[in-house]
Amino acid sequence: MRASGFAFFASGRWLLRPKQLDGDRRRFFGQAQREALVAAAELGGLNVLGLVSEHACAALQWGIDKDFANNTKTVIMYDMGAGSATATLVHYSSFAGKEFGKAKTFGQFEVKGVTWDANCGAADLDMLLVEHFAAEFNEKHLKGKDDVLNYPRVRSRARNPSPPVIPHFSDGRSPQ
Repeated sequence: MRASGFAFFASGRWLLRPKQLDGDRRRFFGQAQREALVAAAELGGLNVLGLVSEHACAALQWGIDKDFANNTKTVIMYDMGAGSATATLVHYSSFAGKEFGKAKTFGQFEVKGVTWDANCGAADLDMLLVEHFAAEFNEKHLKGKDDVLNYPRVRSRARNPSPPVIPHFSDGRSPQ
């Protein structure tokens, strides 16, 4: 029994193998990268149905469980990476239709606009916070005699309190 169970897992037949794929593409992919992505999927035995932008994927994931039957909503989705920041404007609404002869309300979304800054990310935000609080400390305690950021140990330790604040921006809570 044990040997046959090991042979079953070793064969890989227990894995689900999808046959069709809707792929997520990065915003900076050019036509050559998109064609290479489709070719790689086809080499792997997958039928590519389409490539969807990461912004449309995020909009779909956020709005899939929400009901927009009585109202429309416009949302800004903000994604700050380590080196870049992206903002996406998404409009959610619904329309009436029929399914199997019965009236039904269907949700829909439209990505209205996307903008990003490749030169502004979380590392830049950390440095701005460090510089702001260092200037505040200099003004309050040193009164223009010296700059606290002239000391390497202080500069490195000043960046440590910043990362615990970042998750609060993501989940909508205000920092304590």
